[in-house]
Amino acid sequence: MKQIPRKIYYDKGTGTVLLDTGESVGSVFEETIEQGLESYSVLIGRAPETVGCGRLEYGQYSEYFAQGDAYRGNAET
Repeated sequence: MKQIPRKIYYDKGTGTVLLDTGESVGSVFEETIEQGLESYSVLIGRAPETVGCGRLEYGQYSEYFAQGDAYRGNAET
């Protein structure tokens, strides 16, 4: 089965997380950042240069996400 890793889209200016895609398994495809900006309602209409995207490996930090720990994007990278 195909494993699609988690992507975290965040505001580059503040680091605020806009969207966490979670992980997927099965008959799915991994969208590009550009496709994400056009398909997720929370991202539609945002200027691409204001949105950052972090991509984790499948399963990376899954124990932290399962616990619901708060997180932010690094607005300086």
